[in-house]
Amino acid sequence: MSSTSLSVASPEEPKSAPTKIGFVSLGCPKNLVDSEVMMGMLAHAGAELVSSAEEAEVIVVNTCSFIESAQQESVNTILEMARLKSG
Repeated sequence: MSSTSLSVASPEEPKSAPTKIGFVSLGCPKNLVDSEVMMGMLAHAGAELVSSAEEAEVIVVNTCSFIESAQQESVNTILEMARLKSG
């Protein structure tokens, strides 16, 4: 993984409550490790990690699509999270 700079809010924005971010990790154990790395980067950048999708302002769905069933699970999860956040 290459080194990446991450900022949750631009410097021009006034300081406010941290962005609440939830994660859904699907697929192999490598995806879980990748999700944990992303969560660490986001927390370091000032985001608040939350455990429930209902509480999250942003939901990251880390997917795997090597096999057909994984692709369908990914699509279903993304649609479910979109429905949850849209209404």
